[in-house]
Amino acid sequence: RTSPGLGNNKTLELIISVRLPGLGNNETLELTISVRLPGLGNNETLELIISVRLPGLGNNKPLELIISVRLPGLGNNKTLELTISVRLPGLGNNKTLELTISVRLPGLENNKPLELLMSVRLLGLRNNKNVGNNLRL
Repeated sequence: RTSPGLGNNKTLELIISVRLPGLGNNETLELTISVRLPGLGNNETLELIISVRLPGLGNNKPLELIISVRLPGLGNNKTLELTISVRLPGLGNNKTLELTISVRLPGLENNKPLELLMSVRLLGLRNNKNVGNNLRL
């Protein structure tokens, strides 16, 4: 639905798409919810994307949840992007559970990101059981 506002293209657009590919190689369930709010400038949008991907019975069975919020600001691409991804590779060599939370805030210059990565790795029962926590500035 679009509801034109005071300006040229002040719209609120909600898109919900569910994709269910069949019994092929990559059986995925993908849910995307995007809200776009074109504002006063060229493309000042608020976009929320929630996607859940469930690839099928292949080598790496990941479950990936991505939530990203994009807020293009006053400059070219001043965005705030939050990504939460959980990956669960299957019964192969590297059984890992990886949680990635990244917040990107491109600043006044080129792109000064603040990225927080929380990864928990559960590599089998023998050699290297490690828990990693990374903070990148």
